[in-house]
Amino acid sequence: MVQKDLLPALIDRQKKEDDMVEAQGALATANWKIYVAQDDTERAKVEVKKAQEEVARAKDKAAKAKEGKKEVEGEILLLAERIRALEADLSMAKNRYAEARSLALDYAAAKGVAIEVEKKTREELEKERSHANALALDVD
Repeated sequence: MVQKDLLPALIDRQKKEDDMVEAQGALATANWKIYVAQDDTERAKVEVKKAQEEVARAKDKAAKAKEGKKEVEGEILLLAERIRALEADLSMAKNRYAEARSLALDYAAAKGVAIEVEKKTREELEKERSHANALALDVD
């Protein structure tokens, strides 16, 4: 009779342990996504810096090319296209950085929730263990 009383508690305990494992898996996935986002962010920062330097160099060349306009009109057009492409790359890198930052904030929130869920689950498991031990002592 006591074992029948323990069965629902054991099933509930197993479900809670499964939920905790699932939450830990979700946390691990979120950690991986953050790692990837941070890596992407670092690469994006390098790309942004390179793009800014290249834009500065391209603008410098464009200014010099205007001095000899007839000789370098074709080069000016190519540089203008390159500048637009670099500015598009810079814009994309800034967007990727913003997304990575947003993901980092989402991760922080998810981590807080996961920690809270884990804490509550551990407390509930401890209560159930105490209850199961008390029932086991009653059986003896």
